[in-house]
Amino acid sequence: MMYKISFTISTIIICLFLMACYTRKEACLDTIASNFDVSADDNCDDCCKYPQLILNIRHMAGDSTFSTQNIYTNDLNQSYQLSDIRFYLSAFKIFKSNESNIYQVIETISNADKSVTISDDIKICRIADNTITIGSVKTFGTTDSISFNVGLNSDISNTEFVDLPSSHVLLNLNKLKDENNQTCLATVKFTKFNPPSETLNLCLTDPGSATKIAIDSTIFTAKGENIIYTIYTDYLQLFKNVNLDTSVTEIEKQVSKNFGNIIVVK
Repeated sequence: MMYKISFTISTIIICLFLMACYTRKEACLDTIASNFDVSADDNCDDCCKYPQLILNIRHMAGDSTFSTQNIYTNDLNQSYQLSDIRFYLSAFKIFKSNESNIYQVIETISNADKSVTISDDIKICRIADNTITIGSVKTFGTTDSISFNVGLNSDISNTEFVDLPSSHVLLNLNKLKDENNQTCLATVKFTKFNPPSETLNLCLTDPGSATKIAIDSTIFTAKGENIIYTIYTDYLQLFKNVNLDTSVTEIEKQVSKNFGNIIVVK
């Protein structure tokens, strides 16, 4: 009898000792995250990893691949060569036909008093960019469509955001600007060949403000897999019905009206 009691007490002491030595495991407990850990006891702070929304960019001129070496002709039979185009993309939304939720990038930015908080999905698209990572999204499965803005809406352009990383495109150092340090929503550098040839830099301050683009394309992603959409540009749209023999101001005005048409919706 004493042996049984002694054995029981010893067992209890050992169990208490093991419990005292046990270290609770902290890891990601969000089942949608790619690093979800079913063995964890406590959720970690900001350690969960989610799929990335990624854009593949196909830079086109009509039905052909765009090249800065090519000389193009507009509707007025005026020849030009595009050497640089840069513009903002923002306000990305992902839609699923079988769900009422709209999915956006989960990273956010805010102004000083937090009265304005938006998804941190503002990017600059350049000719050299074939792929742009937009941000993290909490979803997987079948996605039916995506929408985004070419340009920046007033909530972005009229707000001063704080605590931005040094590479952020809304920091004054990184914003699109012309040679006079004027802030632009899009920039275009081109050479017109009507004698004499002349290279011009356009600073578009209101390229349709923010033109909403919606692309219907069904894709399926497994859990933790990045969501990748391909978009196509058509830079011939920039100078459609634009008289390149007019003033820079007039050219900027006309190109601004055309800018929202450079994304091809297929």
